[in-house]
Amino acid sequence: MQREEFKNWLINEKKFDASTVNSRIGNCSTVEQAYGDIDEHFKNDRFSQIMNFLKYSKQDERDGCLPIEPLVIDGVIYDGLATLRQGINRYSEFKIHYEDKEDNSEYNLLNDSATINGTITIIESIIQPENKNTLLLLPVKDLNNKTFVIGGYQRGYKWGKKEILELLNDINGYDHSKGLYCLQPLILKPLDNIQHKISVVENTYDIFTCNEVVDGQQRTTTLYLLLKYLHHKNWIDSHYLFEIDFQTRERSGIFLKENLHLIYDISISSITKEELIEKDYNDLENVNTLW
Repeated sequence: MQREEFKNWLINEKKFDASTVNSRIGNCSTVEQAYGDIDEHFKNDRFSQIMNFLKYSKQDERDGCLPIEPLVIDGVIYDGLATLRQGINRYSEFKIHYEDKEDNSEYNLLNDSATINGTITIIESIIQPENKNTLLLLPVKDLNNKTFVIGGYQRGYKWGKKEILELLNDINGYDHSKGLYCLQPLILKPLDNIQHKISVVENTYDIFTCNEVVDGQQRTTTLYLLLKYLHHKNWIDSHYLFEIDFQTRERSGIFLKENLHLIYDISISSITKEELIEKDYNDLENVNTLW
C-alpha cells in the first residue's frame, strides 16, 4: 500500500480530518493483512475480488455468516465490513487519481516533444500505454452492441422513483445552450480484446465491446431500462440499445432480456404471489417505477 501518498491525498485532496484519515488507512491495512498487497489487487482486477470478499448483506447477518478467512472482524460483522469497504473505495479513488496524474504528465511530455520537433500531434495519433486510464466523452448511441458486465461484488439495483424522476426532469429541463448534457463517468474494465472504432467530433477511438462496470452500475442499469422502454414505444431504433450481464444475479439478467416487456403496461402491485414466484419478478420492483 502506498501509505504516505494515500495519507497525503486524503488530507490535501479529500480534506479529511486526522481521525478519518487514520481510519481509512487502518481499513486498508486490515484488508491488506488478510488478503495481501492491495496495490496488486488493484492492478489485477480493480478490487473486484476484494469487494467480493467484503460484501455482506443483512441476510448474511441473520444467517450468522462469518467473514471470508483469514479476515477477522471484532464486533458487529455487518458494520465492520461496511467500514472496510469504505476504506477500499477511497483507496481505489486515490489510485485512479494517481494514474490520471501520470497520464497527464505523459501526455504533456508528448506534446512538448511534438513542439520541439516542429510537428503537430493530434489526439487520436497518441497511442495510450497499456493499463492506463482513458477518459472518453461518448454519446449514448455509441454504446450500441456493447455489453456491460455487473460483477458479483456490486450491490443490487437501488434506484427508485425519486432518483429516476430527478434524472428525467434534469434531462427534460436542461438548457442546451450550456452545451452537452453529461452523466457522471462510468469506470470500466475491458473484458475482451475485441475493439470497435467510433468517431466523436472528428476524433477516432477504439473502445472494447465487453466491459465490467467497476463504478456506475446504477446509472448504467437505469439508462438501459430507459432505452428499452423508448424502444418498446417505437420512439428509438434498436441500434441505440446495449446489453447488461449480471455475473451473480442470473435471474435479473434473464428477466431483463426475456421478461422486461411484461411490466410495461402493468403495475407490480397487481401481480399475485404465485406470479411473483413463477416469473421471478420479486427482485425487480424498482424497474416498475420507470413506467
